[in-house]
Amino acid sequence: MFYSLRVRHDELAFKYDEYKSSLMKTISIGIVGAGSIATNMHIPVLKAMKSGRIAWITDIDAVNSRRVALSYGLKAVSLENGVGDLPGCDLVLLALPVPPREQYYNFYAETDTAIFAEKPLAVDSAEHLRLMTAFQPWQVSVGYQRRTY
Repeated sequence: MFYSLRVRHDELAFKYDEYKSSLMKTISIGIVGAGSIATNMHIPVLKAMKSGRIAWITDIDAVNSRRVALSYGLKAVSLENGVGDLPGCDLVLLALPVPPREQYYNFYAETDTAIFAEKPLAVDSAEHLRLMTAFQPWQVSVGYQRRTY
């Protein structure tokens, strides 16, 4: 009896350690959009977080993307070959207007990457419902940049 309790305790302790280490994992973050909200709010906050690391930034304006990356010590990646060529990461911050997000939603719905989108998520309720069924519940977050962090 004591032996079985000890084994169970060790098993639970191991699972707790595994859980705890998963919480301490540094999340790699990709940023799509290098405009003023990204540069004035998102990047400074994300760089200050110990649990996250900005892996890359991209923008439709490649010159601006490189300028922002250089300013903040980030890696700029090109959109020249499309969304499918973006490097992998744990979370993508979509810091761009709603209409151009469609290609990113479609691409990341097929992956295990989480999405953080600025409000609003969609332009209408039909698009909102489509997105909610395309992604796992844990995979999409919408926030107000000054309240979420």
